[in-house]
Amino acid sequence: MPTRIPQLIRLLHTGSQTGQTLCGRLRISRPTLSRLMNACEREHPGFLCQIGAARSTRYAWAKPDGQHPDQPWKIPIYHVDRQGVPQLDGTLTVLEADEYLFATCDALRSGENNRYPDGWLRTHYEGIPWFLQDLRPQGYLGRALAKQLSRQPAFIGTPLPEHIHHWNDDQMLQVITQMGNDLPGHFLIGVGSMARFTTTLPATESTAIAAGDRANAYALEVRKLMEGQWIPQSSAGGEQPKFVAHVSDGPPSSRQVIVKFSPPAQAPSPADQRWCDLLITEHHAL
Repeated sequence: MPTRIPQLIRLLHTGSQTGQTLCGRLRISRPTLSRLMNACEREHPGFLCQIGAARSTRYAWAKPDGQHPDQPWKIPIYHVDRQGVPQLDGTLTVLEADEYLFATCDALRSGENNRYPDGWLRTHYEGIPWFLQDLRPQGYLGRALAKQLSRQPAFIGTPLPEHIHHWNDDQMLQVITQMGNDLPGHFLIGVGSMARFTTTLPATESTAIAAGDRANAYALEVRKLMEGQWIPQSSAGGEQPKFVAHVSDGPPSSRQVIVKFSPPAQAPSPADQRWCDLLITEHHAL
């Protein structure tokens, strides 16, 4: 029986399969397959996953957690409610062969607090689930983040490509599960992002940039960003260079802003001058 376990694991690495398919490829009976799966679960607890039930049951193999290779890669999925409190929606298991298994929490299964219409959340996904697709870092800030993380692999715990378009889905998940405390929408992906969200101090009037200090403060932020000394904490999209800031118009009014910037107006490049002119035009248009 132990010699069959590596064969079963190799088969499941190619994607989820039915029991009938596994029996045919392993040339064993259903009772033997059941005993094999029990032995596999004892040897590798949590990695063998069941999808569906009855005749539609499929079996899959979970990827190992990058931080704990002896454990399956399971990611808790939260949403932030209207009171700003994270609420657990379920757990996402990352499977081999670009498949995912989503187990909703008891509150969603009971229907009492189900925020999603029937059919919106499935158990099994071939490819990254829809609610994660728009959370990938993108635009100017996404590229700046990728460049910084490629230079500081210890920040995430694994080397990353310098260009964000070279990230695969696993690398994207590693980033948003640890640094995803300010993603588009209301989702928080992973314990690390939830912890960052709950421990980040809310912006207050005392920490805001005063109106008279904005020119110097903005120039400093641009310098740090261009020199690679600042890791973007926002996931605001768009291709134009930008950063986020908290500004004050005088007590008790303060607000969060997105600050776009261009090369200096005296830049010798016609393209840079055009970019500067367009930003001024956009300011007057708004």
